Amino acid sequence: MPRRIDVENDTAAGESRYEPTQRRAIRTRDEIVAIAARAFDARGYAAASMSAIVSESYLSKGSIYFHFPSKESIARYLVAGWIGAVERSIVEAAGARVSRIEQLRVVCADLTERVGSDVALRSGMKLTIDPALGDGSAFSRWVALAEVLIESAVAAGEVDDTPVVRRLAWNVCAGMVGSACASAVVEGVNDSGCRIADVVNAHIDVVVNNRNGSA
Repeated sequence: MPRRIDVENDTAAGESRYEPTQRRAIRTRDEIVAIAARAFDARGYAAASMSAIVSESYLSKGSIYFHFPSKESIARYLVAGWIGAVERSIVEAAGARVSRIEQLRVVCADLTERVGSDVALRSGMKLTIDPALGDGSAFSRWVALAEVLIESAVAAGEVDDTPVVRRLAWNVCAGMVGSACASAVVEGVNDSGCRIADVVNAHIDVVVNNRNGSA
């Protein structure tokens, strides 16, 4: 087995001993996050132990704990990464020449495509509803970001202010993460992106196609 590397105080064979400390620290952090994300994505937060994360890494235990004092701190870093991705996607969608309600569809499509290939983002998304992490505040934050688009659509007269519309943000976010979680545990499902898109589009289409929808 390759020797473990204390990245803060040592280097791998062939690496420059003079690599800038900050760059080395960022590389180490990214390595830890990638390993933990794969573990959380595959097994869930509760089943992915810190010792397993250490054992799957070439890094020393000291290096890992230097960057993240606990498994929870890594999980919350991943969740923050997901929320940041949602915020950036919303900002980018604002430049699209479509209605506010269609911007929500653009945001969801962008995020769906990204979680298909980015394990860290997919893991962060799933962790927003993991009961082992607590009160669901991250999921609520995600929903609140989506609600901003919907409230703008209501104010602009694009959709009616109905209970169905008011539930749309929650339904879309829950549909995305629920489809991703279900796809991971149901054998033979290898098109999770399509399934997420189906759920999102179904919810948005109800609002767009039926402006007079009611609860």
